[in-house]
Amino acid sequence: MKKQVSALIVTFVFAALLIFINSCSKCTEIYITTVMNVYPNADSLEITKYNTLLLLIQFDYDYEKMCKYKTGAKWKNQIKYFSVISNNDYNENYKKGSNLEEIIDMTYQYKPGNFWNEETVSLNDYLISNSECFLKARLILKTKPDSMRLHKLTFNYKETDDSTEYKFETVPFYITP
Repeated sequence: MKKQVSALIVTFVFAALLIFINSCSKCTEIYITTVMNVYPNADSLEITKYNTLLLLIQFDYDYEKMCKYKTGAKWKNQIKYFSVISNNDYNENYKKGSNLEEIIDMTYQYKPGNFWNEETVSLNDYLISNSECFLKARLILKTKPDSMRLHKLTFNYKETDDSTEYKFETVPFYITP
């Protein structure tokens, strides 16, 4: 009887230990972008000063749990290509069809649950030094247009898997120097 009770206790302790160890293991959440949205803080045909125009980029996402890796959450892919194309002449240096990434600053939120990185970085520098995907970004123009103009922007985005690709056009809005 003592052997049976002892074996039962050992089995119970072993099972509890296994449950505890498995509940403490960290699974990696692999984030996958599903939709890209761009929200300008200007309504259609509203006049906005260039450095107060805020373009919020937000990705909807899904995630997979990968329990064989224990490295924390990360994005499944990297940014392969990201551009902000001017659909109208912006100024003397940035004509219709120009990529404006050199004249855009950004702050960003890397992944769900993270705080915003409030340090402003150039979009161009971010893309050169860091190809990590991000959950949200706030983009601000840092160069004046040469006059008040009706403007529309096209965002092109592609990830390293070559199948995740988004294109988004803003509503037209007026920007002023």
